[in-house]
Amino acid sequence: MITLYPYQKSTVEFGIKSKYAILALEVGLGKTICALTIGVQTESKMLIVCPSYLRFTWKNEIDKWFPHLKAEIYSTKKHIKKPTDSKVIIVSYGIIEHCDSLFEWADLVIADECHALKSMQSKRTEAFHRLIYENNIKRLLLLTGTPILNRVYEFYSLIALCNYNPEIKDSTFLKRFKSYVVFADHFSHRREFQMMVKNRRIKVVNWDGFKNVDELKTILRGVYIKFKAKDVLKDLPEKVFKDVLISNAVDKDLLAAFELVQSQDGMDRIQPTIKATSALSKVPFTVEYVKELLESVDKIIIYTDHVEAALALGRALRVKAITGATPMPERQRIANAFQNGSDKILVATYGSFSTGITLTACSNMILNDMNWVPGVIEQSIGRILRIGQKSNCVIHRIFGSFTDAYITEKLSSKESTIKEVT
Repeated sequence: MITLYPYQKSTVEFGIKSKYAILALEVGLGKTICALTIGVQTESKMLIVCPSYLRFTWKNEIDKWFPHLKAEIYSTKKHIKKPTDSKVIIVSYGIIEHCDSLFEWADLVIADECHALKSMQSKRTEAFHRLIYENNIKRLLLLTGTPILNRVYEFYSLIALCNYNPEIKDSTFLKRFKSYVVFADHFSHRREFQMMVKNRRIKVVNWDGFKNVDELKTILRGVYIKFKAKDVLKDLPEKVFKDVLISNAVDKDLLAAFELVQSQDGMDRIQPTIKATSALSKVPFTVEYVKELLESVDKIIIYTDHVEAALALGRALRVKAITGATPMPERQRIANAFQNGSDKILVATYGSFSTGITLTACSNMILNDMNWVPGVIEQSIGRILRIGQKSNCVIHRIFGSFTDAYITEKLSSKESTIKEVT
């Protein structure tokens, strides 16, 4: 028998009443339990769409809390078949283009880590929008702890999905905001400028800050519910940042790369080596820092944004680093050995291990380098600062230069902007 916290009960009530809804519970507050409870109480056939590395986490949660539900994982497009006696089907975003029959079957679609659908240009977002719209899905739950990872206009896709509710006869939102660009211009400040990249001049468009906040909140009313950990878990331990500056140098190339990435989606692919080289250069210091820190703490998690740095950290510390190439069962095995066993060090890239995992056995996290999307850092910290954590959490940020510190300050400012809107 599941006992829900009061805020979880409110979330379930909201999700039942609002058939198309965004459940924005911060990391660690139990979005999974809330969504499954809504599905059970509405007696729905559930289709769960999630990042591939979370498929087994969902299956484990269902088996643990709702063992009477028959749940299956469809791993590839070859496995897809119309369910017979299953009540829950779990698939990854990577195969949804082939899941028409599953969307036809489902009464309730649950999209976990739905900020993965933020880009209206991506194929998976296009496919998901099409499948929800064409199949007149009875219920849709969009789950995220970070509805906006980086920019205010990332809200557009999620709000548009909620306006596909077949009970809405005439969507004013979709008529008024026909694209994310129109939405971005209305709710944030457009900035255009020229930059030289590899000897060619390019036009860069960026949207900063926010405006018309009261109007945005009016649009969200009835489809959006948000709970923050600090508001609902009064006894949640504190988060403390400990910043370590290695050098007082100024890295002009790193700063230029940061400005470019923050200005236009996808631009980080133009100069990927600059940030990766900076991360790798800090590895020897981080290794020594870890060894010294282990004299006073039991366990340490180390995050980096780059595979090369993760592998170098793993070799130096004699642990297997988790990257995108690590098989899903192996990631879970490493997580279990760290959370429940004697393993003292865990090394991972943000992209491979920043969501869906509970690691509350640890209260010290080292960020060898920062991901340049504020929401990703928040998600990573949420692995340890969540329900079940008994100690204050210390986040050790390694700064290779003054530029590192400046960039982090800019990211913190952006995060404050995002929290103001959400």
